[in-house]
Amino acid sequence: MDQDSPIDGRILLIQPYLQDFYSTSLRTLPLGLHYLIASLRRRFPSLQIDMIDALATSRKKTIPLPSAFHYLNRYYPNNDSTLHRLFRHYYHFGFTAEEVAQSIQEPIPLYIGISSLFTPYSSYTLEIARAIKKRYPQLIIVSGGSHATLHPASLLLDRNQGVASIDYILRGQAEESILEFTEFVLGQRPLYQVSNLLGRHNLFLPPVQKNLTTWKWEEIVTPQAPQASYPSFTYQRRKQASMLVGFSCPYQCAFCTVHAVFGKRYRRRDNQDILAQLIAMKQSGIEHINFEDDNFSAHRKQTVALLQEIIRLRLGLNFSAMNGLAYWMLDSNLIDFMKKAGFLSLNLSLVSTDEKLLKELHMGSSDE
Repeated sequence: MDQDSPIDGRILLIQPYLQDFYSTSLRTLPLGLHYLIASLRRRFPSLQIDMIDALATSRKKTIPLPSAFHYLNRYYPNNDSTLHRLFRHYYHFGFTAEEVAQSIQEPIPLYIGISSLFTPYSSYTLEIARAIKKRYPQLIIVSGGSHATLHPASLLLDRNQGVASIDYILRGQAEESILEFTEFVLGQRPLYQVSNLLGRHNLFLPPVQKNLTTWKWEEIVTPQAPQASYPSFTYQRRKQASMLVGFSCPYQCAFCTVHAVFGKRYRRRDNQDILAQLIAMKQSGIEHINFEDDNFSAHRKQTVALLQEIIRLRLGLNFSAMNGLAYWMLDSNLIDFMKKAGFLSLNLSLVSTDEKLLKELHMGSSDE
């Protein structure tokens, strides 16, 4: 097939629902999927790229407490009576697997991608894949995300009535590999040339690795304001959006999966690029920005310069970093800049004050 000729077809990406005691709804925007959509639309402008967000609804339903959590009954014998009552009930948030499968409309996608970010929620990726395969057994389904990257066998080896649920895994950061995978589906690239791809045929073989450390920000398409379709996302009654300043983290905390997905080299966007996105979001009606970075202040000099520019421009935005801030990188001077720029609160990633444990976890902090 000529790569320069127009291509017809459709690709569908899905964010699964979740089941838990509570959900922080304003942090459920699938920012990673929006990056993939932006990348796909730039490379394949004639393809229809759609997304089903199973959490893009206020619907929740009380469901029985899973047996794994029955031990909590000894701590909350008469329901949770703590301040926020976070553990009072167990819920299903969002649409069901069957509803997601039923919502797949014509034309049938070339393939479907389902995210699998967190191990406790990985079964919901499989439930959606099973429901889709029941209706469309030949449809290709690929998954990616932190859980899929670290535990691919848990997804690839699942079978429902003899039919595999997940066909392929794209490990790590997928803005480029999903383009290669799309070329494979379109017959433009052999399967073995798709970077970071795992399938049942090569599950226990090392996949071709893309050197993420060579990626530059200009090679990644930044979604400008995907929150336009999420009017319910608000923070203290202000319309909220999420964005990233950089990928990965310079620290080597033993419990963190960020390097498995984004590589070990921290890559930060240019301040002018960040400011351009902030201005675009402000113009689209956004009032509050939540930085979802794993380490917002990793580069102190650039962070201070960014905050100073935000203060100078008087954008009228408020900010938060709900993913957590490395408290050992904060001082009174930086905190003062953050306050003047519009930060309303600080979420600190304390982890522990035990010095021995911090050393075992390779944390870059101290309890001092």
